[in-house]
Amino acid sequence: MKSKITFALLLTTLAISCNKDQFNPDSVSYFIFGSYHCKCNHTLSSCASLYKYTPASLVAGDGAFCRVEEFTYEGPSLPAEEIALGAALINEIPDELYLSEETRFGCPDCSDQGGYYVSIKEEGMPAKTWHIDTQTHSLPAFLLPFQQKIRETVDVLQ
Repeated sequence: MKSKITFALLLTTLAISCNKDQFNPDSVSYFIFGSYHCKCNHTLSSCASLYKYTPASLVAGDGAFCRVEEFTYEGPSLPAEEIALGAALINEIPDELYLSEETRFGCPDCSDQGGYYVSIKEEGMPAKTWHIDTQTHSLPAFLLPFQQKIRETVDVLQ
């Protein structure tokens, strides 16, 4: 009987400790996402389309087209319907991406095809940032649905 209780406690402890490493959208201070193309016609506004999501707002980024890490997000919030798109996208982030040591998936913008940028800042933690290729053949299977969702969300917001 004692061994069954010990075993049950061990399983409970393992289950709880595994959950600590999963991504929790509710603990996010901000979530930045969007697309960029470092080689494009610089007169186009679509060289980079980045957005900063918080539970209260979704703000379009402003900055140099290929320096996505330096964008600022100081404009007015987009409407509630578009904030909801950011909320939906953050819930699609796969745990495998969040737990990954990798910061680049595929070869984003290596052949002028562009890339997707994702950055998550959780309360009390340093920001995690990823660059994701637009070409699906170079991405791991776990990332394909999220990459597609980023593309769809950015297409609607542009």
